[in-house]
Amino acid sequence: MLHLGRIFWVIILLFIHLSCSKKNETKVLEDFATKYQRQNFNKYKYIYDIANDTIMNWIENKLDVAGIFILYPYQLDSALVFNKDSTRLYTCFNVKSSIFKNAIQDDSEELYGARIKGHWYFLKGAGLAIPRVFYQDSMYAPMTFKELSYVAHVNFIQNYLIKKEDGTYVADDEKINKYILNADTYGCYHCKTKAQNDSLFLAKVREQNAKRKPQKEINRILENASASIRPLEPPVDPKTGHGRTTWSTNDPKKIKFNEKVYYPEDTLAGPHPFYRKRNFIQKWLNPFQPRIFGRKNEEAPPQ
Repeated sequence: MLHLGRIFWVIILLFIHLSCSKKNETKVLEDFATKYQRQNFNKYKYIYDIANDTIMNWIENKLDVAGIFILYPYQLDSALVFNKDSTRLYTCFNVKSSIFKNAIQDDSEELYGARIKGHWYFLKGAGLAIPRVFYQDSMYAPMTFKELSYVAHVNFIQNYLIKKEDGTYVADDEKINKYILNADTYGCYHCKTKAQNDSLFLAKVREQNAKRKPQKEINRILENASASIRPLEPPVDPKTGHGRTTWSTNDPKKIKFNEKVYYPEDTLAGPHPFYRKRNFIQKWLNPFQPRIFGRKNEEAPPQ
């Protein structure tokens, strides 16, 4: 009887452990936009080069739209999605906010393209701020372009792809036309024909390219960036083993730990006293689960 009682408690404890593991499991979305890109990139590489040349032209002319490209490292994503007649395209460019050492997010920005009378024109679209702690254990370490591309694919680009029965991926023509050709987005409710939509797109391109980025503003941003200091990483959460998203303190300039006061300027990177080891009970009740681009095990330093 005593033996059966022990088996019963072992089963109960095992069930709790598996439940906790399931609860903390990191959900990694399938990046099928990369599969699409590998299948099709050589077909549209020349258009990819045209888009890159257009961005370089924006930078050389110091257009306002090029501000983000002038200031931050960027990379045009290699997954370009076209409508059926290849007159509209959708993609993203990914941006690392690495010039600011205290930045806590990177970005992915949409890029729309239109082929009008044999020429390609491009408009910068909306952006997605990417908080680093959603994907890794470090709040202040910039994400890599490969990581940013993954986020852009699963949040943006693959919304415009469809999987075929043979396992390949094609563009969702209806969605692309509705999103990029939809004149209602630009307030032109009477624009119904392709010619009218083309004229509207060109008008928006001219409007975008007419604005310049003042050099004084660029210099001010660069000066602020050079003065930025990388703070200490937030302390570890004793329940999960991951870094918290905030310091939990009333004074943002200093943190007290083990009777010693630490200032953010004291440490620019790497492990620090706040990454404390969890005890056996904490690990057992809340097993460590790696974030998508985070530490692979609990003992590793924040990345």
